[in-house]
Amino acid sequence: MMASQSGNLKLVNLLIKSGADVNVINKVGDSALSYAKGAAENKNEIVKALENAGAKPVAASAKAVSKTVPASLVGTWKGYQTDDKLIMATFVVNKNNTYTYSAVGKVGGQSVSFSHKGEIVASEDTYTLKPEGQASATYSYKIVNGKLSANNGRPLDKVK
Repeated sequence: MMASQSGNLKLVNLLIKSGADVNVINKVGDSALSYAKGAAENKNEIVKALENAGAKPVAASAKAVSKTVPASLVGTWKGYQTDDKLIMATFVVNKNNTYTYSAVGKVGGQSVSFSHKGEIVASEDTYTLKPEGQASATYSYKIVNGKLSANNGRPLDKVK
């Protein structure tokens, strides 16, 4: 899935040749084919390679997946992105399966900011962000003592 999302046609072809299951579905109902359709590079070639290897659209091959964001994930989360505390992130997860993410700070004396928003699909331990106009990304997460940690990164505090 990550090879498809990143647009790495060479790796996708190698995985197919090695016998990878092109119809495997992750916990939030996405497949290599659905990730490929959002790739910034080699999208058409990767989709064609996957389809030639027997990949089916998710709706045709996926088991039912709950598309409701877990209540424990809904809210506003805030915290530093890095150990040096230069970048402050705010992650807002809404009940209607949308999210916004922003990060602001200073690096080398220069102000920096980054943001995106879109759809979020989540299970109890994984979420996929589907930002508008960008490739999707899937993260494992856990919430412990009111703190959200994604991919074992720096935790964000729930502020709302």
